Amino acid sequence: MIARGMEIIDIEPAGYGNFLALLEKLSPSRPRAVLWHEQGIVRQLTLGGEALRLEVRSVRDARQSARQLFAMLRGKAKQVVVTDRQGYFRMCDTLNLTPLSGEEKYGYQSRLNEELRTLAGESFAIYPQPTLDRGPLDYGQVSGFFSGHAAGSSHVILGVFDRRELYFSFVVRLSGGQVEWASSFDHWPAMIGEVEFSAESLEAVVRRVEQSLGAVACALLLARSDMERLFDGQRHDSLPVSLIVGSRAFGISYLPGVAERAFLNTAGLFAYAPVFVE
Repeated sequence: MIARGMEIIDIEPAGYGNFLALLEKLSPSRPRAVLWHEQGIVRQLTLGGEALRLEVRSVRDARQSARQLFAMLRGKAKQVVVTDRQGYFRMCDTLNLTPLSGEEKYGYQSRLNEELRTLAGESFAIYPQPTLDRGPLDYGQVSGFFSGHAAGSSHVILGVFDRRELYFSFVVRLSGGQVEWASSFDHWPAMIGEVEFSAESLEAVVRRVEQSLGAVACALLLARSDMERLFDGQRHDSLPVSLIVGSRAFGISYLPGVAERAFLNTAGLFAYAPVFVE
């Protein structure tokens, strides 16, 4: 989340550490598998750099071999690369591409991923293909939602609680759908001592942010267990059932459309923030 080009102030260190621990669940520690071949003849299979014995004799189409090997490894690898020597050097050249002047973070990453995809063929392939997606919603949904519904300057608030204690918090300013400023509840010392996991407390937080910074687009207080259910590496269509209705979460939305959708995007935003950064 923290990146060049976004103003950052009063991010609470312990809370940010808790947030990073949550994000790590989206990047499993499973190693990458690499199948090396010469003109279709398999020379070596490694998993996390360690040689692995597997009955793979030849590569006719690297794209098909990568998919099949990923299935054969049954979750042991986060990704499979099938390559020959030339393909490996092309991949390295692509990974060493530098950002263009003024290119924003996700634009650069998208361009790099597209370059990797164009390398795929009979001798080289990556599976699953690299994407920008992480968190409960894919990148396109989150960036499209806030670009479309928060075109002016407004703020998004997220507070996550663990057993009624604040686990981490963020307040970000969006301008034209782009994150340009980030802070936490620590920006308001008095609020840290007052904030609770309740609808009344959320209303007080929103009022304080509005008085200090300006308009709030959406705000959400969520339990750690429910945030972890959303940040499980899978895509989600909604918040866990009836969180708001059942008073298991508290939200305020001034965005058009279904409020539950706005709350889901609010939670999902923090897998990508800053959505755009030069």
